[in-house]
Amino acid sequence: MLAAVTITAPPGPIGVCSGVFPTPYNSLGNIVITEGLNGDFAVGTNVTLVLTAPANYEFLPGTGTVTFTAGQNISSASIVVTATTITITYTVGGTNRADALTISGIQVRATANGGAGNITRTGGSGTIAGDALGAIHGSLSQSSTVPAAPTG
Repeated sequence: MLAAVTITAPPGPIGVCSGVFPTPYNSLGNIVITEGLNGDFAVGTNVTLVLTAPANYEFLPGTGTVTFTAGQNISSASIVVTATTITITYTVGGTNRADALTISGIQVRATANGGAGNITRTGGSGTIAGDALGAIHGSLSQSSTVPAAPTG
């Protein structure tokens, strides 16, 4: 019997200033997918996990990293970031150890006025218990407030 993985989304929602589009890129915190029980990441070679930016937002292509704990069941992982998707390709060789994937270094910006939206799982060939299509991996929102300049 499997548990569900825990998806730790970046603290949020991540605020992105709106007004002049596209806005500057902002750093997104880590997205961590952690097994609840061994085997939540199903065995597979070069399987994928695809996350998609919400409408009116985009990722900075070519940025970001994915890491995993060496010596566990995940033996490799790589990342490809386009303006609209984050694709993780990974290999899981067994189910006897607890695994986690950490996605970091992602940059995101608003491209149009559109309020809030979620980064969601929209595809991939990998089976991860508790990380089905539509699972939320982060929340984004826009603000018309520009941070005040430091005083002193």
